[in-house]
Amino acid sequence: MMQVSIKKLAGFLLMVCCCNSQLLVDYNIVPCNGDLSRLATLVWLQPAHCLFEMWAAQTSSQSTTDRSSLSITVEVLREDNGTFVLTRKYSIPPCTPYSPEPTEPAYRMGPSIACKNGSCIEHVLPGQSFKIRYVLLDSSAKPLVMTPWSDAITTRDDPPTYNSIQVWNVGMRSGAMIVITVLLTVTMFFLLVGLTATITDKWK
Repeated sequence: MMQVSIKKLAGFLLMVCCCNSQLLVDYNIVPCNGDLSRLATLVWLQPAHCLFEMWAAQTSSQSTTDRSSLSITVEVLREDNGTFVLTRKYSIPPCTPYSPEPTEPAYRMGPSIACKNGSCIEHVLPGQSFKIRYVLLDSSAKPLVMTPWSDAITTRDDPPTYNSIQVWNVGMRSGAMIVITVLLTVTMFFLLVGLTATITDKWK
């Protein structure tokens, strides 16, 4: 009796492991245009090209699943372990970014993200780190496959304040510098006049 129970438990664990392995697809999530995609309050992410095809290849469901009934949601893990989602879902993109099919050029994380339980909207702040994962949903919003969390992606720091920006360049001078320059010029003029007068008196 004990052996039967152990076999059933082992079979159940094996089934769970197999299901979990099918729910997770290794996928590289990156900003769509490298460092240029990171701004102070948002990040542009590369769309989930081929995620549907990767899932379908694992489940042999590509021929029986209507792509138009599925969607992609983007989950966000903040550095304080708060979990959020983007405020919109995306249609399934083609397997190549160069396909003529209409698709989103990028997924926009920010400037607002929603709490995963739907209870709040929060703002993406400068200098914050986030991990991202994509989730493929069926028509009833049930997860079919998800990616592992990405490496941390950090928004840019605040831009410099107006007061910290030097608005004059090498060819311009502040008011104080102009006054000092005028005083030095006038002083040098009178010194030269005095020196000229002294030399003239000696030659007489």
